[in-house]
Amino acid sequence: TTLFLAPPWSGIAGLLALLGTGLAVAIAATLVDAAAPRLRLVDVGRASWTAIVPCSFIIAALALIVKG
Repeated sequence: TTLFLAPPWSGIAGLLALLGTGLAVAIAATLVDAAAPRLRLVDVGRASWTAIVPCSFIIAALALIVKG
């Protein structure tokens, strides 16, 4: 329960949450890409997801630096 009471950016829990979010988004993008390869929106979506995942790492690193 302490995991839920802590702020989302705190410590290892926050880092794992951000990484998990990035991973979930990447998996969702892959599934959408596989399910609808003919949609032009998928190309835009793939570019967006490729930007979100590195951003998750950067945000997590900044959160740990700020907290530290």
